[in-house]
Amino acid sequence: MKYRSGFVSNSSSSSYLIYGFFAEEFPEDIGELFDIKKGDWKSELNNYVYGYDCDIIGEVLASWEDGAEIVDRIDTSAVHLEMIRSELKDIIKDQLGFEVPDDWFKLIGTTYHD
Repeated sequence: MKYRSGFVSNSSSSSYLIYGFFAEEFPEDIGELFDIKKGDWKSELNNYVYGYDCDIIGEVLASWEDGAEIVDRIDTSAVHLEMIRSELKDIIKDQLGFEVPDDWFKLIGTTYHD
């Protein structure tokens, strides 16, 4: 996965807007446990992990391919983002025993190239 600050609109790309954080922010011991857990397909955490080169933990708010426009309004309201953040924090606390700081969460735009 290649990360860009903008979106690429060629026929071999898919773009995503994710609300979450980068797994590289975990302390080393939690990062090692995360690597083990993300390999367990039964783990609920896997539903929230995106990326290849650098894992993003979050929820996809929007995705599009081939330069298509997003037609629906993206819900980035404070209430919706708080709901996502709270759910992810609970899952990570349960799965990894780690309390993710609120200030780690952000909107992340990324593009995947084939």
